[in-house]
Amino acid sequence: MDDNNNPVNPEDNKVPVGPLSASEESVYLYGDAYPKIDAKGRFSFPRQLKEQLGSEGKRVVVTRGVGKKEFRHLWAFPVSEWRKLIRKINSMRNSRKVDMVRQQLLGYAQDCEIDKSGRILLNRNLREFAGIDTEKSGELVVTGVGHKITIWAKATFEMYESQTDYDAAVEDAMDELGV
Repeated sequence: MDDNNNPVNPEDNKVPVGPLSASEESVYLYGDAYPKIDAKGRFSFPRQLKEQLGSEGKRVVVTRGVGKKEFRHLWAFPVSEWRKLIRKINSMRNSRKVDMVRQQLLGYAQDCEIDKSGRILLNRNLREFAGIDTEKSGELVVTGVGHKITIWAKATFEMYESQTDYDAAVEDAMDELGV
């Protein structure tokens, strides 16, 4: 629903929001890769992650990730996981906070097809948000983290992992999990 309580047409942004088909099931993604992005904003989508997408392996929905400004990155969702997220957001009671979530996740979403060469194209707005530079190094870190994929500028990812509390936070979480 938009601000006037009118239904939003999912075709407006070509970002899939409809019901799940019988063949769509939960996807679990893991692993990492370090591709380079070219001057046009394309990078080779990691083969391991594409295989994990299974029947959904031809496209993903990419949007802004959430976190501290200095650690900006992108999230990529398999179509089925994106649709689940849309349903959750649409089931939330309208509020300023929900509007902000919609703007952050839906407002910047891009439907990305994995081309015949195994690449996806990131638009300029998403690249600029995440500090992904196609002119200089163009190095990325792409990780499968459960139901989504994260796409980072390599320098930002290294800064994120070097936080003084990073190792302690991971260790605490592992303790809670009993790992």
